[in-house]
Amino acid sequence: MSEIIRRLWICSAEDAGTERFVRATRATHVLNCAEECSAEEYPVGFEGKPLITWKIPMIDDEDGAEPEDIVAAAWKIREWLDSPKGGHVVLVHCRAGISRSPTVVMAYLILHCDMTFEEAETLVREARNFVCPIPYWRGILAGLEAVREAVLAAGPPGTEASAMPQSPETPVETAQSSPQE
Repeated sequence: MSEIIRRLWICSAEDAGTERFVRATRATHVLNCAEECSAEEYPVGFEGKPLITWKIPMIDDEDGAEPEDIVAAAWKIREWLDSPKGGHVVLVHCRAGISRSPTVVMAYLILHCDMTFEEAETLVREARNFVCPIPYWRGILAGLEAVREAVLAAGPPGTEASAMPQSPETPVETAQSSPQE
């Protein structure tokens, strides 16, 4: 388990499913980045309240997630961390916390914390030195930096004109996320 910035954690599915870990982090929300992990495996959250969950079913290969899915997950993190209710703690996990969840957290840092790809990767690696996004996702992350302003201007997915702009580094296809709240 690794706190990347205040109230944003990367962990494995095992940690996310452990009551001790969920309570220690004061988690309120979980973003599941693993197709093979079920949302029913989470314990009760901090203060005995149910965890709010959302799933982006990623697989560790080039067909495992589209750029729009990763952008949608970054927007979901922002929505939760910036909620007017405040105080939300977000766990982002995949099976091992090595590739998929760090990719999504780096996308959040690039888009919403105004970091370069290198800065986001450095920050995540400082907290969790064994992260290793697959090369395809590294390309998507590098491309996000180039289209950041257009992505932010478009707003969250599901809003008018929210399609991710094309760039040479970032292929665009239809997103297939499956929200679970």
